[in-house]
Amino acid sequence: MRQWRHLLDVLPERYAYAEAQEEDLRRLLGPVSILRQRRKGVGRPLPLAELRRAHQAAPMLPDERETTAADRDEMTNEEVR
Repeated sequence: MRQWRHLLDVLPERYAYAEAQEEDLRRLLGPVSILRQRRKGVGRPLPLAELRRAHQAAPMLPDERETTAADRDEMTNEEVR
């Protein structure tokens, strides 16, 4: 999801195009989406339009970024040293 939020910040016109394409696909196929959100072990489709609304309501600050698997590995390696 971080990549999509970054795309929204850096190239909003490209994000808007992907959002429109996803909406067309949803009209044809029903409640499908590019992204999925998982909370408490329950997954659900996360449409790009919903991600945009949430991001615009509360944009992430650079120090609030998600921790990636590589970041976690790096932190673990630093703790071992």
